[in-house]
Amino acid sequence: MKLVITFIDGEQLELTSSSIINGYINSHKPDKNYELKRVFSNSFDAIHTNESSQIATITPQLGYASLINETDWISIGKDTHFATFYKTSSIKSISRKLM
Repeated sequence: MKLVITFIDGEQLELTSSSIINGYINSHKPDKNYELKRVFSNSFDAIHTNESSQIATITPQLGYASLINETDWISIGKDTHFATFYKTSSIKSISRKLM
């Protein structure tokens, strides 16, 4: 399975079922540092963890769309220290591509 996330500027991300997607929400409290809180980190097939994946739905686009709807930012991959963060409001579409 391959999913394509298309952004409003035309950039595309291609994800496979084993691609790790991380979801973050803004977590600012008065008199505290600005930070993002990671609320999800797994792949569609969950081969990187011992738990089932919350985005593993019958129609993969729906699982990813639900995650993106609930988060403010996403990144791809295990290494979040050097990751590119994408604002979820800049996503135009999610489509499934046959491999």
